[in-house]
Amino acid sequence: MKTVDSYRIHRVKCWPEPFAALRAGDKTHEVRVDDRNYRVRDVLHLSEWDPAMALYSGEFEERLITYKTVGFGLPPGLVVLSVRPFEWLPAKSCQSCGYSFRSYDPTHTACSDCP
Repeated sequence: MKTVDSYRIHRVKCWPEPFAALRAGDKTHEVRVDDRNYRVRDVLHLSEWDPAMALYSGEFEERLITYKTVGFGLPPGLVVLSVRPFEWLPAKSCQSCGYSFRSYDPTHTACSDCP
């Protein structure tokens, strides 16, 4: 997975009911198994998944992780991620290798694979 500076994009499934609440702005968190080392400033790419049909709907939402809660009565291995909508900036190229990437942070100037 190619990353930009200090954030990663996590592609995850989201069932229809919580997906609709997220899209409407009523849901501002995600409860997840912490098997991906989620971090503040990472991006969640949530694809709507219909478990009854075992198919993706083609709809998705992207959210910025703003806070990660661990412990506080949560079972081991689970986290609550606070998330918010954000805007991608126009794509730009890495100053070192020319790799084209998109970012939400105007200070990003290079991909993580470059020295």
